[in-house]
Amino acid sequence: MADIDTLRYPVGRMPRPKEPLDRATRERYLDTLERTPATFRSLVAGVSEAQLDTPYRPGGWTVRQVVHHVPDSHMNAYIRMKLAVTEEAPAIKTYEEGRWAELPEAKSGPVEMSLALLAALHTRWVTFLRALPESAFRKAFSHPEWGAVTIDEAIAMYEWHCRHHAAHIEQGLGASVFSRRPPMQALFVLGRAIFGGYFVYSGIKHFMNQKGMTGYAAAKHVPAAEAAVPATGAMLIAGGLSVMAGVKPHQGLAAIFAFLVPVTLQMHRFWEEQNAERHMIELTNFSKNVALMGATLALMQIDEPWPLSVDEARADREDMFVHLGGRDLRALPA
Repeated sequence: MADIDTLRYPVGRMPRPKEPLDRATRERYLDTLERTPATFRSLVAGVSEAQLDTPYRPGGWTVRQVVHHVPDSHMNAYIRMKLAVTEEAPAIKTYEEGRWAELPEAKSGPVEMSLALLAALHTRWVTFLRALPESAFRKAFSHPEWGAVTIDEAIAMYEWHCRHHAAHIEQGLGASVFSRRPPMQALFVLGRAIFGGYFVYSGIKHFMNQKGMTGYAAAKHVPAAEAAVPATGAMLIAGGLSVMAGVKPHQGLAAIFAFLVPVTLQMHRFWEEQNAERHMIELTNFSKNVALMGATLALMQIDEPWPLSVDEARADREDMFVHLGGRDLRALPA
């Protein structure tokens, strides 16, 4: 559940500040509201229609739906805040955000119309909020699920909402190279099998030739060589299998990287070799390991769960239990 929750809430859960905001914090939040239209526009600039139709997580909205959802939500927020300022604790009505996101213009309409709407809306919204007297920020509206929400609370909540969905767009566009192109998925799986399989094979050799490798490690002044050889072999097998299957791959890659760094620096010290042949052998091994470290770091930038992985399959099964009638029961109200 933790992985899918991280994808659903990449900047954390929605805050509900109990105390009024100080002026500096409020202004920082208003700055986020002011910058959000430009942020969204820059995130989707130059992306293809296929990328816009990429889900930001397994079972989630597409990037296009996220872009259309934000002005829908923020129009409601703008009106709620105006009602709170002009009426006495007005009771506001919620809306079915999931159903709105499934309407034709939200599923397939051009994002430019929502980007333009968001820019105009936020200009008006921020201008309205910055003109309010201090006492107005303590006024509240009554939400059927949240209860009483002050203007200050709402500002904090929708500042989070801006960052929340900006992160969703970044996730979706980062995953789009895989999610909309099956041949790329197949190549990614093949690459994982080759990369992870190399480390599984290397780890198995630590056990099959433990005596010889222990002697070699001792000759290279590795501390506690007898214990280090099987321990690092286990690290390599676990890390390689993690990459191949896509089970907590970031942790598996971290184990591989933790093996490569000290081994490369301790056992392949080419600069100390006087013999030309030994110098070349150690330089080749050193360079190979540095390249493997680079590949490890690159793979760590791919968000979990990986495409066609055990973790992705688990996430899909978990989503089956949190949806009813197309509505995500764990999602926060709009």
